[in-house]
Amino acid sequence: DMEYELNRNNVTDPSLSEMVVVAIQILRKNPKGFFLLVEGGRIDHGHHEGKAKQALHEAVEMDRAIGQAGSMTSLEDTLTVVTADHSHVFTFGGYTPRGNSIFGLAPMLSDTDKKPFTAILYGNGPGYKVVGGERENVSMVDYAHNNYQAQSAVPLRHETHGG
Repeated sequence: DMEYELNRNNVTDPSLSEMVVVAIQILRKNPKGFFLLVEGGRIDHGHHEGKAKQALHEAVEMDRAIGQAGSMTSLEDTLTVVTADHSHVFTFGGYTPRGNSIFGLAPMLSDTDKKPFTAILYGNGPGYKVVGGERENVSMVDYAHNNYQAQSAVPLRHETHGG
């Protein structure tokens, strides 16, 4: 039920890492120790909606939460497990050079329809667009917007898990 990290109100809505800090402050009072499970569920939501920018910023926030947990616990008596329960049909393509924004266009055009494409792509999902019977020309849209639905190869209302 949380807002995406990019959309949250920094005054009224806690971040995932802020919630981890408070949880550990409370739980570490137990002399027998504790178990804490933290899920970055909005990463999954962002991918299913085809919103790569939202999903990746959620992943960065999850990384911050892991770092906060590590700084508040002891290496000698803490086991930290970080895992994912599935992947997504999400990729980076087009030989995007170092330093180029991954939320931008690949540095080349398609060799078949001569149109640009985004550096981030989904195998399927809501980002599949046809305009006038042809693939959408993404140079005409705001592909850097937080809620831009990244291009996908197969049209689906929601992007699927990968293998």
